[in-house]
Amino acid sequence: MGTEGGGVSVWNAERTRFSTYKEPQLSSNTVSSMTQDGEGNIWMATFGGGVTRLGPGGKADHFRLINQGDGFENKIAIRIYYDSKKNLWVTTYETGHLYLYNKQLNRFETFDESLGDLMSIKEDQAGVLWAGNAQSLIRIDQLNKQHQYYEIGKTVRAIYEDRQGRFWVGSEGGGLVLFDRKTGKIAKRYSEDEGLSSNTVMNILEDSTGNLWISTANGLNKFNPQSAKFNRFYESDGLQSSQFSYRAAIQLRSGELAFGGNNGFNIFYPQRIRPRTFFPRLVITSLRVNNKDLSPDLDYEMNGSGDITRLTVPYNEALLSLQFAALEYSAPNKIQYAYYLEGWDKDWNMTGNTRTVTYNNIREGTYTLRIKSTNAEGAWNTVEKVMTIKVLPPWFRTWWAYLLYLSAAAAMAILYIRYKTRQAKMKYELQLSQVNAEMRKAELESERMEKEVQKAELQKHMQNTKKKKRKERLSG
Repeated sequence: MGTEGGGVSVWNAERTRFSTYKEPQLSSNTVSSMTQDGEGNIWMATFGGGVTRLGPGGKADHFRLINQGDGFENKIAIRIYYDSKKNLWVTTYETGHLYLYNKQLNRFETFDESLGDLMSIKEDQAGVLWAGNAQSLIRIDQLNKQHQYYEIGKTVRAIYEDRQGRFWVGSEGGGLVLFDRKTGKIAKRYSEDEGLSSNTVMNILEDSTGNLWISTANGLNKFNPQSAKFNRFYESDGLQSSQFSYRAAIQLRSGELAFGGNNGFNIFYPQRIRPRTFFPRLVITSLRVNNKDLSPDLDYEMNGSGDITRLTVPYNEALLSLQFAALEYSAPNKIQYAYYLEGWDKDWNMTGNTRTVTYNNIREGTYTLRIKSTNAEGAWNTVEKVMTIKVLPPWFRTWWAYLLYLSAAAAMAILYIRYKTRQAKMKYELQLSQVNAEMRKAELESERMEKEVQKAELQKHMQNTKKKKRKERLSG
């Protein structure tokens, strides 16, 4: 294991102890890359000391990286790589060049001054050598030096070809890239939006089942290329830390994978690693009512865990602001949240990793606030945070106010009915009096007519009587 400032540590077969190589045995105590050649030599690229070769017997040799063109020495060696043709390559940084080991002369020589500051180097299954710099993937032409450059847009930190012949590029800030060598274009880019734990990819390895294991600046990922699904692991899963290092990954002959980071390294059998199932506890960290902290004057209830389960507020204080958090400390930015106020919202509000919610001017009524979160894998926890919220109405919208309104309406209705009844009775009595008056008038008219008839009959009778008496006198 190459370290930053601590030289090289060698773990014995039983894994019970470490032995260490440091300066002056090494050319520098900061080892940036290592490889082994076909003769059993361990070659180490160092940061500031060129290259060190450690033989099987422990004999160390130092190699300077000097550009034959201008005599400039590149002391910062980044990657050292042993290809299938038994070539030994070294990339350097800061006006760095690509160097090739000349076994006959026992020295490293500049391969091509146009190739500089290479951060990664890898040979594919066809024997083609690839490298990456701050923005491009490079297909190295070892014969004619007519290299081809393919824009990636970010620093190429890792290059890997899987068993299916897919070509993967790990970038710093640009996520995981699937590169099509036939077209020379990016076929697919996987980032945090697709489930990658960090867009800064450090290393890529493949297990026996075809899954890629990807170490990043924030977590270790198991990636299934067929389903395009990521499983993410963090410090809380047992990793040395969530931060991993460049060039610190290897697959052992045992099938184990090893990844190094800020606090050591992890070694494991991939088939024994299960997806993350831990769900962090969700808590409400702050509750404010009408822009004020929760006070004993408010009507609320708490359970045995200290969670508020019921809250009652007046209508004119129905301004609620809550903050909540899932207790995940290794990858808090991977937790997603959602909330739903039943009776007010139409559906769940998906907030990403925003941990606040505010409701303004909630009308009176009884509501149920539900808050849920995911784990770092993105799976939703079925255990929700639930709170019953009751907003009291103003006095003029309380039940007794409505009872008063109903009573008043009933009284008004009764008075109105009485009024209408009285009016109808008066109208009836008036109509009746009019009818009686007309009948009386008719009776009087009838009596008058009868009297006139009687008077006429009487007059006629009297006239007849006079005529009869006159006739009697005249006959007598």
